[in-house]
Amino acid sequence: RVSCSPPLISSSGSPRGPGVGGRVALPTSRQAADVEWTTPMRPARWELGGMDSKPTCRRRLREGVAMSHAWAFVWLSLACFGVPQSSTFASASAVAYLAVNGSDANDGLSTSAPVATLAACIGAAGNGGTCYVRSGRYHVTETTVVDQMSGLTIAKYPGDSKPAIIDGTVEVTAGWEQTKHNGQDVWATTETTAVWQLFYVDGGGNRVHLPPARYPDASPWTREGYDRDGGHWRYESTSSSFGFMIDSGPEAEEETDDEFGSMTTDGATDYEAASVAELGVSLKGCPLVLNIGHWTTMQSYVSNHTTGQRNFTYNSKNCGGRDCPAERHPGDGKGRYFVESCPAVLDAEGEWAYNDTSPTYGGQGSGGTLLLKSAAFDPNIVTMYGKNLTYALVVKNSERVTIEGLTFFGTTLFDWRSSSSLIRDNSFDYPSFSKRSLMYLVPDATPGMLGAEEQSSWFDGATANWVNSGAMPTGCSTKGTYDSNSTWYNNRFSYTDGPGLKFSRSGGDTVDNNHFYQIDYSAVGDGFTVQALTTDNGFTYRRNTIDTAGASAGLRVGAVDSLVELNYHTNMGLVQHDGASVQAGKSQFGVKMIRNWILDTSKLALRIDSGEDGVFGVNGTMYKNVIKNALGGTQVKGFKHRIVSNTATDCINADVNIMRRYPWSSTPHSLFNMNNDTLTRNNAGGYISGQGSSYYEINYGDYSA
Repeated sequence: RVSCSPPLISSSGSPRGPGVGGRVALPTSRQAADVEWTTPMRPARWELGGMDSKPTCRRRLREGVAMSHAWAFVWLSLACFGVPQSSTFASASAVAYLAVNGSDANDGLSTSAPVATLAACIGAAGNGGTCYVRSGRYHVTETTVVDQMSGLTIAKYPGDSKPAIIDGTVEVTAGWEQTKHNGQDVWATTETTAVWQLFYVDGGGNRVHLPPARYPDASPWTREGYDRDGGHWRYESTSSSFGFMIDSGPEAEEETDDEFGSMTTDGATDYEAASVAELGVSLKGCPLVLNIGHWTTMQSYVSNHTTGQRNFTYNSKNCGGRDCPAERHPGDGKGRYFVESCPAVLDAEGEWAYNDTSPTYGGQGSGGTLLLKSAAFDPNIVTMYGKNLTYALVVKNSERVTIEGLTFFGTTLFDWRSSSSLIRDNSFDYPSFSKRSLMYLVPDATPGMLGAEEQSSWFDGATANWVNSGAMPTGCSTKGTYDSNSTWYNNRFSYTDGPGLKFSRSGGDTVDNNHFYQIDYSAVGDGFTVQALTTDNGFTYRRNTIDTAGASAGLRVGAVDSLVELNYHTNMGLVQHDGASVQAGKSQFGVKMIRNWILDTSKLALRIDSGEDGVFGVNGTMYKNVIKNALGGTQVKGFKHRIVSNTATDCINADVNIMRRYPWSSTPHSLFNMNNDTLTRNNAGGYISGQGSSYYEINYGDYSA
């Protein structure tokens, strides 16, 4: 048998946040019959985790049982060493050491003579070599690019118990003075280094995140911040139009739910808030986060607003994703928005904003005077840090590079045009955050979000290769459409703005046994927690946990023959309309969703989706999944699917929904009939239907309850 027990994770070095939790991920389907769980009926709980800790699993393999292909691939990847010479780094393999007390004047080839920078350590290790990173915190201010290398390993030194932290923040060293701003007592500094995320160090040495100024008041990754329909986001009036917002306050407006054909009301009867008209300030120039496109959210800014008015205009160029769905939906009653990083709304404890009198909306602003409202601590006494780097590490044009055991804080990594990279046992804490605080709101979502100073040294792709409307995420992409075959194993991602992990124009990638917690509080762009817009070969997503996420969809898959199995998802889709915990797009072929647990989530659980253009997925499988307390259980569009032995209960809409027609209509004249040749058998649910929110007989295809 295989015995899986919860990890014992220390709290030393853990970043301060609203709290962490989750589940130990499930085993592969190959092992599922031979697993003995330490707690019955569900995976074991995680404990509060330190940055240097990872999930562990004690395995007692029965005699004669072979190691799984997944484990074999991991070990083989670690054992592979390089072939081609690099024009930048040493060609001969070696073991090199990086330490906080090192010097790049050393050769780095012994623990007594370590180097001081990642670039020097990688250069000393060479192709097929290993760069060991000793414990400590490394403040990095520029991107290190691993270019044209093979078989390189960058790993935490195995003999150290404390974490090796790659930190993308810089210390805010300028002095603070007390002043007044809009009648508020605030601190002000003229720090010359522009930062777009702020932390302070508390008495225990933990870095505490400070929220950007926001209206209505709420902090990222909190119950209030996710409270889209409870009054902590503003409501868009049904009289609004694209580019013209009429604030309806927290009161409910009737809306038509076009997915299920029923009338619903999103109201906030228990919340009192001043309207925009009663703020007493003009919002002109303020950054906005607008969820006006159902499953897409755009960032923009107020182009014109008069004090005392409830309406304003906003820039409509950066419309939030492919085909600009934001343009299609304003005024339908589902729109929500909030103002962020604006000095005009700086009024709550711990909030901060730049008071930039001349922001640059098409490029990175200079920042100006940094304002902080704090009565709890004196910023001249505590140490403060600000995010100043998007990517600390880029793996480019390389093969079989391993990144292992590191902690990334306030920065992250990008796998660009490489093959067979292995990213394992790492922690990504606060890895991505938008530059809205710098008024960096780029029209049309170009890769310029990196900033010219960061991308010019290594990014050589077209805009279609790495399109991001908001924060730049951890991810993998290729310049063409060839397979990247990367493996992301046993990593932890927490506290992100934007997706936890994104794949674009890649193929053959595997995401296995990772933990995603508090992902994407704003959901700017296409709303996916893990986005796999792969163009070739299959995508494997196995034994992962997603716990608390804002985007409308948890996993988005679009590749041929993708496998989604043995995952646990909960508390998702909090700040967008529409979506599902696992969503396969219309272009998918042969997706398999097997033995997943989807519990307590505000969106659909499992979905094979389509648009209104007549393009549908085919040959999908949903088998032995467990769903409880979701908006809906399964929703299946398309043809030739196999929906077998699933259990769904306590869903608001249909527990098992095999769509008969789409778009839905109460008359038999919808555009497309579907699922005539879909196998639906042996499913258990309180409500099984051919339509989402009311009963419709499944009297077609090969069907039995």
